[in-house]
Amino acid sequence: SRSRWEAAVQVQLEVEQAGEVEVELTYRTPCALWRPEHLVRLERESDEAPEGELVVTTFATAWQATGEDWRGVEAAFSTARPGRAAQAPNVSDDLLRTREKSAQEQREVVVAARDEAVQLAGLGRGKRATDDMPGVDDGGEPLTLRASEPVDLPSTGQPFRVATGTRTLRAGLVRVCLPEVSPVAHLRATATLSGDLPLLTGPVRLSRGEGGREQLVGRSKLDFVAAGEPFELGFGPDDAIRVRREERNERDSTLFTGTQHLQRSLRIDLSNLSTDVKKVLVQERYPISEIDAVEVKVEASGWERDEEHGFLSRVVELAPRGEQTLEWSFSLKAGSKVRLPF
Repeated sequence: SRSRWEAAVQVQLEVEQAGEVEVELTYRTPCALWRPEHLVRLERESDEAPEGELVVTTFATAWQATGEDWRGVEAAFSTARPGRAAQAPNVSDDLLRTREKSAQEQREVVVAARDEAVQLAGLGRGKRATDDMPGVDDGGEPLTLRASEPVDLPSTGQPFRVATGTRTLRAGLVRVCLPEVSPVAHLRATATLSGDLPLLTGPVRLSRGEGGREQLVGRSKLDFVAAGEPFELGFGPDDAIRVRREERNERDSTLFTGTQHLQRSLRIDLSNLSTDVKKVLVQERYPISEIDAVEVKVEASGWERDEEHGFLSRVVELAPRGEQTLEWSFSLKAGSKVRLPF
């Protein structure tokens, strides 16, 4: 059987004379929660001008199973959390130990290849509209989002979306191609968040078009964006652009010294199947050596190099029904004692 709990409130007032009195009761109830969600629509995009508009609508997705239906309520959604049950984490010792190299380790240097995620305190591109440091989560102080109009929240336990606000942002558009990852180019929009309220972390639905021609392109997750901070969203692949990537490896070693040489040459073929001019930002990566025993040289004429993180970038303009080929290469030089992962 299902348990049912009921509560009642009795109010007694003492007044010196008769009249109307307004009483506000505040109480806390379990079985009710909410999470932020966003809908971002890309409008007014143009191939001539690489920009458009992002219409960002924020929703509070609410569930409630309190046993009472809330009809015509003025809903407010807060990010405040009770701190009564908060506890400091346990701190334990992190022991570091040293040991001598084995005979095998002294004879041979083993080089491992690893993929490093570039850590940035923010997007790293775009333009900030504030000089203040961004906050964490809700900026350190609770935020309250309010429904734009009275809503009905039935006690069914089912999710119900409540719109809390809409804002329109100017966005820069670029087609980004990562040939090593995907054989297509994706449309990326970069905008700066205006207004006083941030965008809270949550799922986001993405669509393109306007005036009855709106198309849903997918779902993603939006990280916390502080007011005045740049952020970016992807709006799916451009079907008109095709990419093919080929790589060729050549390896040899010096006869007497045993010095190893590895040459990797890469070729990228881009095709535009549409009747419009398409600009594409192509990005590649190359290895960075952290030890003196391995030398890396890059041959990439016409590419912009990010030597700190090992990235190559190049903007390509594809004519209608046009094709273009990009080439670059890198070489590794290592001693005879080095074991390469390639």
